[in-house]
Parts: sequence; structure tokens; C-alpha cells
Amino acid sequence: MTILLTGVTGFLGKVLLWKIIDENNYDKIYVFIRSKKGVDPENRLKQMAMGRDCSKIQILPFDLSELNDDSVSKDILDSVQHVVHSAASVSFNNTFLKEYQENVLNTMNLLNSVVKNCENLKMFIHISTAFVQPRDEKNLLKNKTNEIIDSNDHHLDTYTHTKNICEHMLIQECVKNNIELKIIRPSVIGPSLNFPYIGFVDNYLASTGAIILYKKGVFKLISSNHSANIIPVDIVVDCILFVIKNNPVDQITPCVSPFNIVAKDSKEYLNSSIIINHKYYKFLSAIFDRSKILIYAIKDRRKSKQLINVLDRVINSYPLHSYTFNNTIYQVNINKKKYLDESFFPGIDSFMKQNK
Repeated sequence: MTILLTGVTGFLGKVLLWKIIDENNYDKIYVFIRSKKGVDPENRLKQMAMGRDCSKIQILPFDLSELNDDSVSKDILDSVQHVVHSAASVSFNNTFLKEYQENVLNTMNLLNSVVKNCENLKMFIHISTAFVQPRDEKNLLKNKTNEIIDSNDHHLDTYTHTKNICEHMLIQECVKNNIELKIIRPSVIGPSLNFPYIGFVDNYLASTGAIILYKKGVFKLISSNHSANIIPVDIVVDCILFVIKNNPVDQITPCVSPFNIVAKDSKEYLNSSIIINHKYYKFLSAIFDRSKILIYAIKDRRKSKQLINVLDRVINSYPLHSYTFNNTIYQVNINKKKYLDESFFPGIDSFMKQNK
């Protein structure tokens, strides 16, 4: 069997690649890797392979935005049976046009230039997000199911908005071209439960960056309503492989945690932070946390802008979420206390030590 992967240098993508290599179920693995910051694709693969045998891997050194019908040879395309597309821009503060290019146009380019030309394709898996649902006037997710969600403008950020649009465009095109499309919707992807080891995390995205800023004392105030549904990265990988193996009838598979991590769960770990009543949170956060960042801007304007963006994300996105997703297709069983005590917080601690 042959598989083609995008996004393998990202957090989810590299863990998926490692699991595929370790399980050894594929004869050939094609990966899209572009040059970045003066590092060529071969060295980028070598740096992130963690000593694994890469003999079955062939690099396709293309940027998804530059793909055309002649980029990948017919022999390669004819051999591919599964395509997993996890490459995306996971930025919550980019302009709409930039996110649209990264998350919609690049995906459609992959579909038109590669996926449609895979004569023996069995399945195209697109990694979306559980937050494609728009919000209501109270900032609550409108729908919490595995259904296709109507697209509209009431999204908190350009990331979830463009992911919503992309789902609709993919579904339309794949139906038209008789392509077996599966969409997986993970919630906030966090440190691993077990694979490649307990607590693995390698980036500041999503929950990790915000928690590190609280741990370091950059932010102080936490709303009593703060809540986040965090799913371990290796559980998302297992979900992808489950869909490939079992080909569920449902086109969309949610991959979400059975619990939320709430403010009081972090009380001991973030012992220098203060949990306050949500009613006063925005006002007091503006006085204490935001003013501190504005003072910091005197030294480093670019860094302070990044901190403001993270703080805005914390204020606007994490409070008031109540997750009751329909998760009947792929069951996730995780012990909350064990995950927090052995994987989540220790994983973030380890990452902080490695990246001082």
C-alpha cells in the first residue's frame, strides 16, 4: 500500500508519520516537504525523523500553492491509495485572505493537481477542526455534531472560518468527481497520551503557548469560566488510522476529548495565577494583563503584539464553551486526572525546559 501525506513537519503530521513508519503497513510513503529558512527538504525530514528508518519515504519538494498537473509524476499518482492532508495555517490572527490562501486555496490545489489524478485512490482524508461551527450571540458553538455545518460569518477567527469554507468546497468537488472524502474534526490538539512518549509536544500553538505564558507569569488572571476541550495528538493519529482501516459510513468523524479542562484543573500547576469570577474577568484582565503587555511594547513591539493576540484568543475563545459533540463514530476513553498529571502538564514543563 502507498500513502501520501501533507503537513508532516507540523505537530500532528510528524506524529502521524512516525506512527506509520513504526507500524510498517505501507510499502511507500510520499511526503510533501518544502525548503524553509535555508533548510532543504531532505534535511528537514532528517531533523524531524527522530532516528527512524526513512528508506520508504520519498519527498515531494513542492509548496502546495505551486502545485500543477505536472508536479507529481503519473507513476507516483497511480500508486497512491490514501492521501492525508493535515497541512494548514493554524493562526488565529492572520487576515482572512492569508488564511484563505493557506487553508482553502492550497487544499483545493492539492485536490485538483494531485488527488483527482490518483487513479487508484481509496480515500482522501482532510483534517479539519471541531470548531468549524459558527457561534451564537452568547459565543457558544451553535451545533455540536458530526453534521455538515452551514457556513456563515459568525466565527471568532479566520482559521475556523476558512476551515468551514474548505469543508464545503471539498465536499462539493469530491461528490462531483466520485472521490471518497473523509473529514476528521479534532478539538484543541495537545500533548500526547503515550506516543511517541508520554507528554510529547513540540510547539507553542493552541493551549501550550497560553499555558506557558501563565506559567511564566506573563498573564496572571484566569476566568472561572475558562474551559478547553483538549485531545492528545496521538489519539488524533489513532483516529486517522482508524478511519483509513474501517472506512466508517459517516463522512465526518469528530475526534474530541470526553472532558473539558477547566480553570480549577490548572490551579495547582499555575499557582501564581489568580482565578476570578468571569463577570469581572475582561475588565480586570484589561487593567492587569493587557497593561503589562503594553508596557512591554516599549522594549519589543513585535513580541508584545504576539502576546496581545494570545491574550485576545484566551479571552474570546476559551470562556463559555460547553462541548457536547456527537462522538459515536470514534470513541475516546481518557482518564482526565491521569492525562493532566502524567501527560499534559509534565509535557508542557518538559517543552519549556528544552526551549528556554
